[in-house]
Amino acid sequence: CRCWFLRSPKNVIDMVSVLPFILNRGIGIYEHVPALSFLRWLNAFEAFLRLLKLSRYFWGWQLLFRSVADSSKALVIPLFFLTMIVFCGACFIFVFESIEAERGGDISIDGLHHAVHFSIICLLSISTGPFYDKQAESAVGQAVACSLMLFGMVFMAMPIAIVGSCFSQTWFDQDRIILLEMVRSRLLAQGFTPADTRDAFDEVDGDGSGEIDMDEFKKMISTFNMPSLSPSKLRRLFHYFDADGDGAISFSDFLAALYPDLPEEEYLEDEEDDMEQEG
Repeated sequence: CRCWFLRSPKNVIDMVSVLPFILNRGIGIYEHVPALSFLRWLNAFEAFLRLLKLSRYFWGWQLLFRSVADSSKALVIPLFFLTMIVFCGACFIFVFESIEAERGGDISIDGLHHAVHFSIICLLSISTGPFYDKQAESAVGQAVACSLMLFGMVFMAMPIAIVGSCFSQTWFDQDRIILLEMVRSRLLAQGFTPADTRDAFDEVDGDGSGEIDMDEFKKMISTFNMPSLSPSKLRRLFHYFDADGDGAISFSDFLAALYPDLPEEEYLEDEEDDMEQEG
């Protein structure tokens, strides 16, 4: 059974967005089952969930998620060093604040967890406090807090630059990304899997030539209601599918564009099938 409906995050959002209305206003479950009275607090999220439901029609979400996903691997490096800096600074602050307390000084950071919390806020806010009535009282602790602030200025710029660069690239390729997402969603909704892509390709290949030309590609694009596509963007999308640049999209080109993570053996088998059909 192909449970494609539940595999789509958009459909899950649709179902979750109506839960407060069904449970609290429709059924009134917390009135009949007192143990579930906490569900009435779902009403506070009803407006947010409705807006989230509307966002499924906003193509910008796809671009944002794509840019964050592309930058996730590169973000591991600066985040790892930021974590090391936080724990190193927290240890120094905790030690010297404890020494200050032994000397009779009045301190507010009296635990390692408070030191970690204080160090994180120093990095993120680029400030030395006080935060929530917590601040470094010892001279060394204050120096460490200043160092954390400086490290925050340097290292926090790296993740912002990485995400910004990935978003710029995603924005440049927005037409290709949106089109591929629409094609994959349409195939999934009709029950097609990567193994069934040949049937979808044959539907687009109206003349049965085994290749998709520009006119057939335009017809496929027209079914997705993308009026903002200019002729130059349309040609760029066509050349993206036409990987070998021969002026037509073969099935192996079509499959590689839609599912680039498929094993190479899949493409080789498809190319052999195309050669057999031509022979």
